[in-house]
Amino acid sequence: LFGTSMVLTLGMINRWITNMVFMLTLRCKGFERIESRSLDEPISWSHRVAKFGHWLACSRCRHTVHQLDTIEKVVRSIPKSDPVVLPEDARDRIANRLRSSKHDDASQKSQND
Repeated sequence: LFGTSMVLTLGMINRWITNMVFMLTLRCKGFERIESRSLDEPISWSHRVAKFGHWLACSRCRHTVHQLDTIEKVVRSIPKSDPVVLPEDARDRIANRLRSSKHDDASQKSQND
């Protein structure tokens, strides 16, 4: 038809059907997961299409996107500062507390066994 022959395998058809079902049945929880992931990394075309379709149909998720956009703008507007360095005595107190907490957890576990 277009000068090249395209052979559709069963795997290709199955993948297409799976993508279509995913895109048409995305729920709010899945939308939130994809939206969150899309802030950190690129997402596939099927995820983008599913996200857009759900966004069109769901006012709750449109509101969620608006909230995330607002949070992102606020975070980006905060000036970067030098990292906070704790005084050595504070670091020692934290380390001791963590060690004693691990010891307490281990002793409770051995009592329960």
